[in-house]
Amino acid sequence: MISQDLDRPYLVGCYTDAAGEQFLPVSQLEVDRAVWLYRRILDTSKLPKRSCAVLISRYRDAAFTLPLERAMVADGYIPCHTEATTFDAPRVETFLRRLDAPAVFGVTSAVLDGLEGAHHDIGKLFAGRLIWARGEDAYQRLATLDGFTLLRWMEVGPAPGVECSPGSGLHVDDSEWLMEQGQGGEILLSSRLPRAQAFARLATGVRGTLDHTPCRCGLSGPRLTPS
Repeated sequence: MISQDLDRPYLVGCYTDAAGEQFLPVSQLEVDRAVWLYRRILDTSKLPKRSCAVLISRYRDAAFTLPLERAMVADGYIPCHTEATTFDAPRVETFLRRLDAPAVFGVTSAVLDGLEGAHHDIGKLFAGRLIWARGEDAYQRLATLDGFTLLRWMEVGPAPGVECSPGSGLHVDDSEWLMEQGQGGEILLSSRLPRAQAFARLATGVRGTLDHTPCRCGLSGPRLTPS
């Protein structure tokens, strides 16, 4: 029998919607459910078992990053943490150089600024790796470079969106969330399952197109391409 405590807020993070930054209470059950999507994404990546993966985040990101960290550990990977700041960017280079980490989650523009400020060649540093960019600005900066696999990882309001290795759009767990397109292509988000905080057609501030065709990775549900 599952304790009712699992339905209560387990942690409080933040998310951004059309109105700005909001608090996000998350239950332990929600964290456990979110692990499933990340494990499916990791399965498409074919990363070597027992390899290190760099996880770049901020303190406010706990609701999004904790399920990813648990998925990494469950699948036999070793998460290496750095902060998504210009100051901590050189630690990303250290992990890549010393541990030869084949994947990096959460590269932001601040991290790119820090790496460039330390005179690192980003194309050479990321060569041959899977790079998940956090934020469209970082994605577009990295899209001008070659030699690595570039993917998106971002917040769609309170929902995590992450691309699989084929890179054909952001997966959002469709058992957990309903995505609809509103005026101007804005994504409206509704929760399908019980949560510490329910959502009904939330204006996320994210604009893009939804692709309902099957993904090559085998995951169901629509995929979002930001615009």
